Amino acid sequence: MINKSNLVMEFLKWLSYFFVVMTLVLFCAILLRDLFGWQWHHEFMNGKISNVLISIASQYGKIKFISDFT
Repeated sequence: MINKSNLVMEFLKWLSYFFVVMTLVLFCAILLRDLFGWQWHHEFMNGKISNVLISIASQYGKIKFISDFT
C-alpha cells in the first residue's frame, strides 16, 4: 500500500527542484540579455545563428567583425 504522506512529500520535493531550476534558467536568460542586448534575439529569430555566434565572440574581443555566413 502506498503511503499518501510520502507521495505528497515526494511531489513537493520535485516541485521545489523544478522551481529552483527554472529560477536559475530565468536568471541566466536575464544575464545574457543584459550582456548581449537584444541583437542576438532578433538574429536568432531570423535564422542567422552564425551571426549570433560571431557577434557574441566579437563582443568578447576574440574577433572584430560581424559578417553573414547564411
